[in-house]
Amino acid sequence: MPFEESPVVGEWFGRMIFPGEHLYLSIPNLEDEKNSNSYYIYAKGDLIEKENNEFPFFDSFDNYELCMLHKNKNSLIFSLDSINAWGAGGFEGGVFLYWIGDLNGDKQIDIILGASQDFRGTSYYFLLSNDNPDQIFTQYDACGCSSC
Repeated sequence: MPFEESPVVGEWFGRMIFPGEHLYLSIPNLEDEKNSNSYYIYAKGDLIEKENNEFPFFDSFDNYELCMLHKNKNSLIFSLDSINAWGAGGFEGGVFLYWIGDLNGDKQIDIILGASQDFRGTSYYFLLSNDNPDQIFTQYDACGCSSC
């Protein structure tokens, strides 16, 4: 099937959303535009700065949360207790959005993400939308090793 005719609506994203950052996206419903879905994805957390003001100037992000606002309801997508900094000025881990879209054709958001608290390995998760009003996603573990 040619890509243009594919029912899958989505985009490869491939990066971490840092605390204070956000993105806005929508899943169109071409048959009924009033029932298109809009999502506001944002991250929050506490930046722990170094006390001696030396490079890389921060130690970690603590209490990291990737959240989503949809239809006036806030939902937690994923969280990590701490994301540590390393000597080159980056972070040893994080929560990375790899793909966002509508994989199963239900006009709801689906997400593929990776999460790590250590640079040596990442666990990958597939978050598939469902009809449960209390839990927007069903989470599937896709992989959990350093070679995946």
